[in-house]
Amino acid sequence: MVAKYHGEVLTAKMALEGENVRLANSPMSPRVVAEASLWLSQCDASTGPEWEIQQLDFLHESERGRYHRFLRPQRRRQFLMGRILLRHALSTLFDRPPASWRITECPGQPPRLASDTPSPVAFGLAHSRDRVVCVVASGATVGVDIEYTGRQRDFLRMAARSFHPENVRHLQVLQAGEQVAAFYRLWTLHEAALKACNGWHGVRTKDPYGCGWDLEPVFATTVVGEYSIALAVCGDVLPPGSIKHLYPEAHVEIHEDVDWDLHRVERFIPGSSSPACFAPYSRSGNDI
Repeated sequence: MVAKYHGEVLTAKMALEGENVRLANSPMSPRVVAEASLWLSQCDASTGPEWEIQQLDFLHESERGRYHRFLRPQRRRQFLMGRILLRHALSTLFDRPPASWRITECPGQPPRLASDTPSPVAFGLAHSRDRVVCVVASGATVGVDIEYTGRQRDFLRMAARSFHPENVRHLQVLQAGEQVAAFYRLWTLHEAALKACNGWHGVRTKDPYGCGWDLEPVFATTVVGEYSIALAVCGDVLPPGSIKHLYPEAHVEIHEDVDWDLHRVERFIPGSSSPACFAPYSRSGNDI
């Protein structure tokens, strides 16, 4: 499985486990990397009440309590599928049955993995409409986001309210179809980065970029059907060459040769390590 990367970001062959890879424009020496694991699932009418009752047995008491507090059926299904997806991702990474994982909920905090693992592991969850996505990585900090792109919105107005002026100017010169795709790339990139930023504070040591990061993070986006997906990864891990699709009956299909676009940070939020402005990653460093 080989991931495709746009923007000539890598100086070596792409992201095979154990291969030396170095980000272009990076002062860091080459480092050995593995791939993150990305899982996707659908929670539509096929995940009905009977399925939900069966899957609740996998959840910790605190997870079941949160599940029952959701008022909307769709939100309950999203939550439940996310927890099932996470357990399958962990089981594939560490060769343990899905029912063996203990994941706990704390008010106002992300879910916490209470089970021991042979090596440190980080994970992220996101949902949009009837899709749920999960990323899992060992030896890295990660964030993920997914957004449905078929909804009509005032994209420039939303961008002016949420994005850096440079990104807004970039959107303004695009044609309508390109503008929609670019908007969702930026939106999911910001969300994934924000979800990962707190974890990055725990891995910094040398801070060569003056922004709180020890290793240069990788920001990547891809499209699956009508959904835009973004990953933020900091550590010896790169985006995966495949996406694993989990179906309600626990059947898994692997979709290989994922096509990723890579991005770099142009501006930071003052006084923090949170990205404020993204640009396509290129060797020249002049793309906005």
